[in-house]
Amino acid sequence: MYNQNKSIAYFLWILIGYFLLGSFLSQWIGGFLVKQLYGVEKIESFIELGKNFPNAWFTMRWIQLIHTVLSFLLPAWWVRREYLSQNTYSTHNEVSSVIGTLVIVPVLLLSLMPLIQWLYGINQNIYLPPSINEWVKNMDLKNSQMLMGMFADKSWQAISLNFFIIAIVASLSEELFFRGVLQRLLTDRLNPHIAILFSSFCFSAIHFQFIGFLPRWGMGIFLGYLFWHTHRLIVPIFAHFLFNGGQLLLYYFFTEKNLMTNFEPSKSISGYLVFISTIVFIFTYLISKNLLFQKKYRYLE
Repeated sequence: MYNQNKSIAYFLWILIGYFLLGSFLSQWIGGFLVKQLYGVEKIESFIELGKNFPNAWFTMRWIQLIHTVLSFLLPAWWVRREYLSQNTYSTHNEVSSVIGTLVIVPVLLLSLMPLIQWLYGINQNIYLPPSINEWVKNMDLKNSQMLMGMFADKSWQAISLNFFIIAIVASLSEELFFRGVLQRLLTDRLNPHIAILFSSFCFSAIHFQFIGFLPRWGMGIFLGYLFWHTHRLIVPIFAHFLFNGGQLLLYYFFTEKNLMTNFEPSKSISGYLVFISTIVFIFTYLISKNLLFQKKYRYLE
């Protein structure tokens, strides 16, 4: 149920407007902090700033947190409150649903990883015109260098802050924005499959990183269907948290290169592994959808 006096298009425009406003405010706040702390009038490059001022990477983590909160969390929270304020949930079978989420979501995520990595390889081999390709490569390289700089400090304070921002705040904010609000708004107007595809496309595009566009789109589709089949936002939030947290743990403790941000071409992955893991994923998803991910928590509309 929603405010009958305001259309879905109205809430979509409000969501976009608040996102743009939040992005502008976060950039202004970031520039103000950098000027006050480092005396830099104009930021030509955050990468150069991090090289010239080693402590700037710590400041940039907080700027990233401010951006996430102002651009995603607060706009989505406001629109969701206004649009879905009259929705309630049924509460039966709570225990079995929670247990199913904790057990099955990690299995689904692990079985999906080979397919995501395969999409990453395909993404790297997409042909682009030379001029566009050079621009895309430079953009992806800068994004990769930015993340590598922010992850260079491996003190427990830096690891904890990165984990809080990327695994917890980003998962909550992005799922609330793209699944809890954008997908929900589109689903009430469009075919749910189209709504999931489009909201997942926006989810991938907003990261401004071409080299990971297809795998991130695929992950967004997975998260979208989790939300659609469960109607519980905590399920895609939990899956997103596991994915982001797992990436950070792999980076910090098992490899020097982040799987989804590495600019170098990834190693080829076995087609047999992709095929078998995809079959396991489909089988597990169908079973979980029928047994545990039934719409036990529904919007009562």
